Amino acid sequence: MKIIAFSFFFSAIFSTEKERTSSFVVLYSSNLALIQEVREIPFPGGKTIVYVEDLPETLDPSSFQIQPFKGNAVRIFSYRFEKQLVESQALLDQFVGKEILIAVREKEEETVKPARLLSASGIVEMEGRVHLQPPGRIILPQLPEGYLLKPRLVVEVEAEAQKIPVSIGYLAANMDWKAEYLLNYSESKQEGSFAGTIEIRNQTRWKLENATTLLVAGEVHRVAEAFAMAREMKAEMGLMAAPPPVAERPFFEYHLYHLPSPASFLPLASQFVPFFSVQKILVKKKYQTVAQEHMFTSRNPEPTPMDIGVFLEWKNEKENNLGIPIPAGKIRVFQEWDSEGKPILIGEDNVPHTPEGELLRIRTGSAFDIRAERVQTDFKRISSRLHEVAFELVFRNHRKEEIVIEALEPISGDWEILESNFAPHKVSARWVKFLIPVEPAGEKTLRYRVQVKY
Repeated sequence: MKIIAFSFFFSAIFSTEKERTSSFVVLYSSNLALIQEVREIPFPGGKTIVYVEDLPETLDPSSFQIQPFKGNAVRIFSYRFEKQLVESQALLDQFVGKEILIAVREKEEETVKPARLLSASGIVEMEGRVHLQPPGRIILPQLPEGYLLKPRLVVEVEAEAQKIPVSIGYLAANMDWKAEYLLNYSESKQEGSFAGTIEIRNQTRWKLENATTLLVAGEVHRVAEAFAMAREMKAEMGLMAAPPPVAERPFFEYHLYHLPSPASFLPLASQFVPFFSVQKILVKKKYQTVAQEHMFTSRNPEPTPMDIGVFLEWKNEKENNLGIPIPAGKIRVFQEWDSEGKPILIGEDNVPHTPEGELLRIRTGSAFDIRAERVQTDFKRISSRLHEVAFELVFRNHRKEEIVIEALEPISGDWEILESNFAPHKVSARWVKFLIPVEPAGEKTLRYRVQVKY
């Protein structure tokens, strides 16, 4: 801690990470972090300017809060965030039109020559000539005033002459977390092992070690609510027992995940923490094709190939060895291909926030051995607002086992299935579903006619 005389009314002190006694980080999945740290600052007494250093360069000054602990009086007059860091382009801008030095290598020796910088892009005037590219290394005579090696907050306060614990809170960008999932799938058993990992990302050049860390899963609409939320969580932390690995609990309209041990945020680095691991869940494989809506509104007589998507789904419930809130994230699916258990990636997808009791459903890719084709067999315009359309959907199964294909058809307006050789299932006002069983090396055709009114 340095204390220096500043002016007629103020002295100045510097607060660094050495005064930090604890830290608390709330990470969001939307490129945002709420950081609260406690620093014991030895105030010299009276009016003081505190230079708060060792802060992230992405700090949002409008979110800054500084509060002494109860029983300690600290009056805050104003604060500002100084972020004019030493960067090459910014420095060159300051020296346009001024004298600089150029280090030129001649005959394996380096000579320093005077020059004048004409443009921040590196155009220089040297020895009566204009060089569009500098003929050597640019050397600046000195560092301009106001440039910093690290960002800092400058706070004008008034306090008694004593060491006071102060809570400093702020929001910072370029820090967040995401969930990654791994499913090892057994097609023969229709089951798999399911595991989750949390990645904590720090894309700033700032370092924070041994921070108590909470993760927020959910879509936070008003960031301003974050400070009130963090104060409540911080008050409860002293009452909580040591959590199990990544302890979860609901909070407001979100879910909080408490990391089991303090996390360290190293510059431009990620940290991975195991989330959960389940050895056996029941997984169903399904085949699905989805039509395009324009097929129902105009004449399309040409045969159209259809993509058959392959989906895996399972229930997020305790009966399936899960029953936990699953934050949104990427999932990779592997399947063993030999007796030694060597895995092969068979697909990846994104999963949304999934509460307990809901269905998890992912797409792994498209079926290779199943072919499908759609033909519009009839289109009748009865009036300007009423028409009928008929289809044939042909499915060919080249696999060695029977399959069931789910055909989803999007129909706008008021519609009615007039005839069909497979039972229609009305999913919603817009969707109808057909389930088509196809035997091994077999072929099935769905035929139906629908009347649509707009």
